[in-house]
Amino acid sequence: MLDNIVVLLDGSELAMCALPHTRALAQAFQANVTLLHVLEPKEKTDTGRLDPLNWHLRKIEAQSYLAAISQQDTDTSPPLDTVLLEGAAANRIVEYIEKNNPDLVILSSHGRGGLSPWNVSSVAQKIIYRAFRSLLLVRAYEQPEGALNVRYRRIAVLLDGSKRAECALPFAVRLAAAHNAELMLVHTMEAPTFIQCRSQTSEERAALAQIAGRNEAQVDLYLAQVAAQIQPAPVTCRLSSHNTADALLEFVNHRDIDLLATCAHGYASETTRPYGSVVSNLIAYGRTSLLIIQDLPQDQIRPTQAEINAAATSSARRMNRTIAYAQPANWSTK
Repeated sequence: MLDNIVVLLDGSELAMCALPHTRALAQAFQANVTLLHVLEPKEKTDTGRLDPLNWHLRKIEAQSYLAAISQQDTDTSPPLDTVLLEGAAANRIVEYIEKNNPDLVILSSHGRGGLSPWNVSSVAQKIIYRAFRSLLLVRAYEQPEGALNVRYRRIAVLLDGSKRAECALPFAVRLAAAHNAELMLVHTMEAPTFIQCRSQTSEERAALAQIAGRNEAQVDLYLAQVAAQIQPAPVTCRLSSHNTADALLEFVNHRDIDLLATCAHGYASETTRPYGSVVSNLIAYGRTSLLIIQDLPQDQIRPTQAEINAAATSSARRMNRTIAYAQPANWSTK
């Protein structure tokens, strides 16, 4: 289910808040864990080049940082692996994920740059939308300082009646069992409406009420059928609103949900993007740790125009670099 987990660390205290959640999932799923850190270029000399001595010292510090974490964390079995990369953090992380294909990526919403008015840092945002893998987003500003472990008391699963959305359910059930947590099945549904440019007639209001009643009955039946397959029996909740994303955010915040599990897409999602609109809203505006199960392989996700242009530019640069530094056949240093 989850055999290989990668947790992203940048050396900051904020990024360390991902470790308790990593322990929780590693123990529940008996998963292998890799600690991944990227050493980024910082200060340069007057010539515009990196100071090799400074770089070497920083590399030793980074290796010691990863080793210290892996040695302290004796709760996970098997032992933690460590990977140290060099370069631009987001790019190297995405490359590593694409090459090694982990089952889950765990990252904090903020890291070395500190907390900001943005709900997710720029580096985290790039990874979230370019990793194309299942991930756990830990809200750095909601975690108790210095916590070594986390215990989920209440886990909610977002459902919409589709089989696609149910792909997150087995993960939530297993986590709830491991933590003896309350499991909640949350179904969101949009309130029916008519397109109109005048006040509704009594007949239209009656028709909408009839449709709403029918939909609510179907949702209740669906939730009862899903809940009957789970032991102990989960709590079921039906949310009806003209804005399902806002209704879900309000529900999660007021019910003290520790973890929200969801599929990347639902029945009405655009399945050529990394996430559906509801999940994108949860990433951008939610404040609860978010477990997103990616249901689409990377080759089914349509690249953005920026990605297409960047790939073309990168290819052109590689070609120009080869031409610029090409050496004649009779070239010699003598």
